[in-house]
Amino acid sequence: MPTVLIIDNNASMVLLLEMMLSRAQYKVFSAPNGKQGLEMARINQPGIVVVDEMLPVMPGREVCLQLKSDPDTRHIPVILSTASLVQDPLAHAHSAGADAVLRKPFRADDVLALLKRLLP
Repeated sequence: MPTVLIIDNNASMVLLLEMMLSRAQYKVFSAPNGKQGLEMARINQPGIVVVDEMLPVMPGREVCLQLKSDPDTRHIPVILSTASLVQDPLAHAHSAGADAVLRKPFRADDVLALLKRLLP
């Protein structure tokens, strides 16, 4: 069963993603801030990480950069979740080291398609 780490401080968003992904047969765990999420990723080695851009303690972009610069976690696909209105959200995500971007608001199909595309 593939594992997904959700790093988001919005409890409602985490609950929504947990319910959606659990139904799709993913094992889900979460962290409420960037620092804890980074530690959980290093310890648990999830199949994929979904990280919110706006986080307390350590922003999501910094989490992406650190995950991708660490030899122990650089192989883990990272999706940057954002409500940002930047011109090119994918380029914005790639500049942080993320493999993909998930624009908020999103549909369940969008999330599941990204996971299917990025998970081995």
